[in-house]
Amino acid sequence: MSENFLQLLNMSITAGWIVLAVLLVRLIFPKLPKYIRCLLWSVVGIRLVMPVSVESIFSLIPSAQTISPDIITQNSFDINTGFTRIDTPLNDYLGDHYYEGVTIPTNTGLNLMQILSVIWLAGVAAMLVYATINYMNLRRKVKISLPYAEHAYLCDNISTPFILGIFKPRIYLPSHLTQTQITHILAHENAHLARKDHLFKPLGFLLLSVYWFNPILWFAYILFCRDIELACDEKVVQNMSIEDKKAYSTTLLACSIKQHRLISVCPLAFGEIGVKVRVKSILNYKKPAFWVIITAVVLCIIMTVCFLTNPVDSKKVKTDITGKKWFITTVQKQDTGEIIACDADYLTQHKNASMADLTLTADADTLTIYDNLNQKKYAFGYHLDEKNKLSTLYQLTSKQTKKTGIANFSTTTYADGKSEYTLLLTLENYTLNFTEKPSVIYNPKTDMLTYECYQPDSLYAPVRPALYLSLTDNRFKFVYSETDRIEGIYQRKDGKLILTTIDGQDSYQFEIIENAIKRENSIFRYDCLKFDAEHSSQVPKCTVNDVTYRPLKGQLEFYGTMSIIEDMENFKNLQIGEEEADIDGDGIKEQCTFRIANTTKPFSFVFIAAQNGKIKYENTFESKVCVAFKLVETKKGCQLHLLDHKNSKAHTIYDISIKDGNIALTEVKS
Repeated sequence: MSENFLQLLNMSITAGWIVLAVLLVRLIFPKLPKYIRCLLWSVVGIRLVMPVSVESIFSLIPSAQTISPDIITQNSFDINTGFTRIDTPLNDYLGDHYYEGVTIPTNTGLNLMQILSVIWLAGVAAMLVYATINYMNLRRKVKISLPYAEHAYLCDNISTPFILGIFKPRIYLPSHLTQTQITHILAHENAHLARKDHLFKPLGFLLLSVYWFNPILWFAYILFCRDIELACDEKVVQNMSIEDKKAYSTTLLACSIKQHRLISVCPLAFGEIGVKVRVKSILNYKKPAFWVIITAVVLCIIMTVCFLTNPVDSKKVKTDITGKKWFITTVQKQDTGEIIACDADYLTQHKNASMADLTLTADADTLTIYDNLNQKKYAFGYHLDEKNKLSTLYQLTSKQTKKTGIANFSTTTYADGKSEYTLLLTLENYTLNFTEKPSVIYNPKTDMLTYECYQPDSLYAPVRPALYLSLTDNRFKFVYSETDRIEGIYQRKDGKLILTTIDGQDSYQFEIIENAIKRENSIFRYDCLKFDAEHSSQVPKCTVNDVTYRPLKGQLEFYGTMSIIEDMENFKNLQIGEEEADIDGDGIKEQCTFRIANTTKPFSFVFIAAQNGKIKYENTFESKVCVAFKLVETKKGCQLHLLDHKNSKAHTIYDISIKDGNIALTEVKS
């Protein structure tokens, strides 16, 4: 019930934006036909009954989920109005007060929503009881009535005409009315019946009963009731002369009554709502010009497209793992935590590991792992299993080997807007880390650009070829094995990158596929380079462990995106989370990074906190599950929330402290 109420609360807030839009349209276009106003109110009603909606770039809804479900599942009260200037200070304030005291139960958010749900249900019941009593009272008054015309009855116990009934609506007329007045009233009430207002008004009240807690919707319902009366008046008087309009207005004034009830519920009473405004509208009515009708139609279309769709969520994790260039990072044996194979970049960290030569491709329904050294391939079918804010989980199956496993796909977005994708495969007792990482890296400490070649046929040696370009003095290093390299000066000319060795004897040429390297707010864009062996000197052969490898051949691409990295060592291992928070209470936020740890536990992680690109704290922790990470700053300090990828509602909370100069975690018991 708590989840249902939270969804209704968010739907109510979303509909509130549409109400404000309708009010703005009414203000800007006062000459719109009144029936168009009713159509605009219908957009509000439709939105109130739509639990889901499609996303659209045309949506003008600031946020489709103002209050996050985290209040129930993660004990985190986050507001997302769609306006950063509102959200940031409000969330900072709410975060501090919501977590006051370390003894607050982890299910506080759930309890709060359960209490509010009970209050909401009580309000709905009160509204429905009020409507029932109101209806039964009117039925009692018109119990004794005489037929006058089709669907019309005369009654002595009422003071104003109205329609009562939903499936078999009847028009009830006070018996003291004159024939002229009856003629005007029947024309008005029959217009209501033709427009089906006897259905729409109770439906509007039913929606108001569900969303009674939103004052904006009360105001909208009152205006809606006025607009359906004005629309009926326009329908009746559109062909009347000025004298007939005056007579109709006189009847309206004669039948006007004072409104004593809290709000109009069931009947469509002739003189019950906004008589003064209606008389002015009747006497000033003119048939709308053609351009007004066209404008009204366009407005209805725009309102429908812009307010019945949700904004595109730019923070959603992309779940498409196809079309990416996946390369191995590490192969870890889970039972011992031993690194049995890894990428060349990791050899310096894992002395006992061997060089892995694995690549992976993904099409619509198959993941294929290629063992380039042994010329073998392994195919796994996969399907989407579960998705959360930080990652996407797939189930793997292999008909070949009868093996099953999981693939955890996540993304890291850098300051330049580019993303790095990682794919963590768990198969039996092995964990394989694949990544489509930025292969062009800029290190501001050395002012050096790094390009790496990841194409499988270029792996002629245990180290992938790499090109290093200095932005300071135009020097280069072209590394093609662990110990062999070529150095010299580079230049850009006619869309080519030309490398010339120090002795001037050899040159190597690269075609610049995309030339977009430029300084922009201290952020570099990227180049995509293609090595042209035909127009280059031959790269010398290299010998590793008494094995001679062939030189580079063909046109091999050195490709990828580039991001600024302050400390290269921080990013050597697989990142699985990154946030900013003040974890040591010194008033300065640290850049906190989480990555897979190489320990005996398959889901262990390293917690790194850095300032100004330098590591301040670093510690390794064991986790019970494969998790997503979230840091929450409280009045008492900072907390780490670990979210279970298999169960979005399950999570573990730790208090973060600094002990003996390093990070310590203390689990908060529920």
